[in-house]
Amino acid sequence: MITGFTTHDEAMIKTFMEEPNYAQLYLDEVLKDGDCNEIQRVQEWYNEAKKRTQAQSYWNNLTNNAQIAIQNGLDLKIILNYLNEATKLVKAAMA
Repeated sequence: MITGFTTHDEAMIKTFMEEPNYAQLYLDEVLKDGDCNEIQRVQEWYNEAKKRTQAQSYWNNLTNNAQIAIQNGLDLKIILNYLNEATKLVKAAMA
């Protein structure tokens, strides 16, 4: 397991997030032809990219729903409770 991501790791994770089809093709090729270390590294990039993409999706939904709630005049306490709960989901997705 990667204990810390290098600059190259981060670049690959970002690429995988931006180009999920490429990420899948890359992973498939490495699974066919890669050695154990290469397979492990690419799977970790792939999994980290999926985790970050999911967290970003949660965050986007959170902010959109909060904006709608504010526009509809919902009580600030309700909005803050929602934000707290949604933040927990984002943190869980990133764990």
